[in-house]
Amino acid sequence: MIKKHNQFIWMISAALFVVFIISVISFANQGGNNAAFKWIATIPYGDKWGHFILFGVLTFLLNKALRFISVGFLCNKIYWGTAIVISFVVCEEFSQLFIDSRTFDYQDLIADGLGISVFSWLSKKFNTAH
Repeated sequence: MIKKHNQFIWMISAALFVVFIISVISFANQGGNNAAFKWIATIPYGDKWGHFILFGVLTFLLNKALRFISVGFLCNKIYWGTAIVISFVVCEEFSQLFIDSRTFDYQDLIADGLGISVFSWLSKKFNTAH
């Protein structure tokens, strides 16, 4: 019973984080510039750290919520959560080419990829420790 309860909490956490990220993206797509965005702009490479952390945490949460299920990819195995986040990030970053209020930045894509990679590695460590 406790394991099912814990799994439910991980699933809800991942879902809420997805909603949060989508709301941030939506706000940015509309040209929004709130206090949080302004604060992040004061931090050296704040935007890049934001990409790294947001998509890294999303990767970990989805991997855990999906019980670290993996799929074969290019002769390797990759967690489904990782694959979902990679797909989402690529679509979201390239969609900025078609949104007037946004600017495509390959460095954002690199920061996303680094966050996904580091948190996928942490997922693997967490999964083997439990």
